[in-house]
Order: sequence, then structure tokens, then C-alpha cells
Amino acid sequence: MAVPWINLLAPSMGGIGPIELEDFSKLQRLKNVNGVPFYAGRFYPKDSDAIISEFTLGFFSETPPWLTWETIKNTQIWMVPNLPNERVLSTTTKVTRIDLWPRDDDDDPDTPPPITFTSWDTQMQNGLWGAFGGATTPSNDTIDPGIIVTQNVLPPLLFAGYIAISQISGYVSEYGFYDQEFMTVNSMKYGQFQYQGKARAYNENKFLGKEEEYQEIWRYRTDGIWVKKDATITPGVALEFPNGENGYPSDGYFKEVLVDANQYKDWAVSDKMQGKRYGNDKWDYYSQVNDGPGGLCQLPQVGVIAGYKPTQLDTLVYTIKVSCVSVILPNEPLPNNVSDALVSLQDEAIQTFGANVNNNIWYFYLPVRYNGDLQAERVNYLFQRAAININENLLCKQEDYQEGQI
Repeated sequence: MAVPWINLLAPSMGGIGPIELEDFSKLQRLKNVNGVPFYAGRFYPKDSDAIISEFTLGFFSETPPWLTWETIKNTQIWMVPNLPNERVLSTTTKVTRIDLWPRDDDDDPDTPPPITFTSWDTQMQNGLWGAFGGATTPSNDTIDPGIIVTQNVLPPLLFAGYIAISQISGYVSEYGFYDQEFMTVNSMKYGQFQYQGKARAYNENKFLGKEEEYQEIWRYRTDGIWVKKDATITPGVALEFPNGENGYPSDGYFKEVLVDANQYKDWAVSDKMQGKRYGNDKWDYYSQVNDGPGGLCQLPQVGVIAGYKPTQLDTLVYTIKVSCVSVILPNEPLPNNVSDALVSLQDEAIQTFGANVNNNIWYFYLPVRYNGDLQAERVNYLFQRAAININENLLCKQEDYQEGQI
């Protein structure tokens, strides 16, 4: 069987290193949850800050988790034959799973405490993290769009079958951190005249109060958009965005836009350039500032940015699966007798089949901590799209608005 090349200096050089001492108990708990049969080592992106951070390298290095958005330079995974007469023909590497990295009571005090999962968390994880496939079937061999996997960097035959090399690069995005959302308040009084007539349309065409006082609260989540119509907002009192025990918005919210697992990629923060700005395609679409009638004024879709909820997941762990195809070469020259030669070839074929079926699949892990650097830029960008932050002279006036134009 082909086996991974375990490098004790991988925390600084990159590649596959040994399982770290403090990770053993967490990996055992992780395997009980995700069903991965074993982890053979830890994947270290090249140029880790292990040396800079003055961590002790080697078997018990206690290297910190990798950070989202940090560039992963070309980092190779080497697979080598384990038997003298074995040769590796090819290797296939995939990033197949995302899970929550288990937390302990004695973890870093800056790390949030363990969270209580709701039925919504379970649904999101099952649909997005690899438990049942579907939307999470790796595209281009990776579940996270930010990660690039290159198979067989150099043809294994170039090394006579003694080494097979795959490569990981790119970056870990916020794809797996599904629990983020931002919230807005929308109303005619902010210059959003697309809300004209909303107070009448709501409440069965019965006009209640002044039209410009009608407000809606929108929550842009990764499972869709939830809206509370005719919302009462008390000046000077902080808005709350409650969720029920099931994890879904409560207190009068309903789902305006439905998102299923197959659409999640459009709602995930996974592109670095988008991550610095509006977050993702859908958040961009629903927060854009549109042209008003005649294109002479601006009609914002967002009135006020009321809040942004960062992730509570803190640290995830990515599972990297490596499988190899190898062949067992005959130990001795084939007998001259045809029947004896066939028996010998059959024995070698059985050994090769056994090696490939039973022993040539390996799993490695990569803990990743959330990095909020892009979040600050993202919130600021969205904030600038809000109606209250746009030059009043650029906003449409009510007399400019023509119903049905937007």
C-alpha cells in the first residue's frame, strides 16, 4: 500500500506532519461525529507562522490553527510505496468534509465556549459540510471554492513509481461559516419609494397609519432572507433579532426568499474580492443602489444597516482525503511455464487489488480559525450602500418615483 510521507518539520515547511499531542482527544471526538475512520496526520500549509510564533516544532508542536483568507502557497502531499516491490501509479486528493473543531473547557480563554446546536444548525451542516453530499459534492476536488487541488503535480512514472505528489493552494474561505447575517431597516422615510403603497398592501388593503411610517426589518442569512413587515421600532431602544429554539427567526419574521442547499454557493462568502466588499452575489443583489426613473436619481434597496452578526463557530476542521492507485511488481522473473506464469501473475494481481481496495485511502485534518479582517471592510462597504449614508441630493424624490419602474 502507498503511505504518506510524514515530515516532522511540516509545521514550518508545509505538507503532512504528525498528529499533534493536544489534537488526539479532539480527533477521537470528531471521528465519532463525522464517521471518518482515521486521521493519519495534520496538513500544514506552507510557510506557517509556527517559527515566528515561537512554537516548538516536531511531534508535539502545538501549532495554532490556520486562518481563513490566508494564502496557502503551493503545499505538496507526498505518497510513497510501503513495499519494496510496490509502485504508485497515481494519487487523488480531495477536500471532502468540514466539521466543527471540538472545543474543550481548558481551551484558550479568548475562544468562545461550546455552542448549543439547533435543528437549523443540524440542517445547515448536513446540507453544506459533506454529510450527505448533494450541494457539497466537491467541485474541482474541493468542498471550499477557495481551495485549489492539483492532482499528480509530476507524473509518478517520472519517479519510477516511488513518489506520487498532489498539491493544495489557494485559501480557506468563509464557506463553512454559515451562521453570519446582516440586518437592515427599510422604509419610505429613508427615500425608498419602492415601499409606496406597502402599508395598504399589508393588512388587507386597509390603510393603517401614515405610509411613510411603515417599516420592514430584513435579515439576510445564508438560508435566505427573513422579513418582518409593519415592524414597530422604538427610538433609542436597541433592535433585537431573536431566534426560536429551532434556530430560525422568531417574533413575526417570515421567509421572503428561500435558499436550499444547492443554492448555498451563491450565499456563501467564498470569493476574496467579494468578501472585502458585499460578501457574496446574493447579498450584493439585495443591497444594490438602483437607478430611479430616468436614471437621474438613486433608489437604495437598504435604508439602514441595523447590524451584522459574526460567526459563532470560531474554528472549523477540514478533512483532506487522499487515495492512491498502486501496483505490485513480480518479486521474481516469471516462470517459463505458461500455467505457472499465470498463477504468479494472478497472485500479484490479488496483492495489487488488496492494496488498492483496503489500504490506499488516507485522511488528514486541517483546523481553521475564523479571521475577521475582511468582515470590517465588508460591513463598511454595506454601510455605504444604506440610504441614510447616501448624499440626499442624489436620492430620488417622491415626485420622481413612478410605481412599477423599480
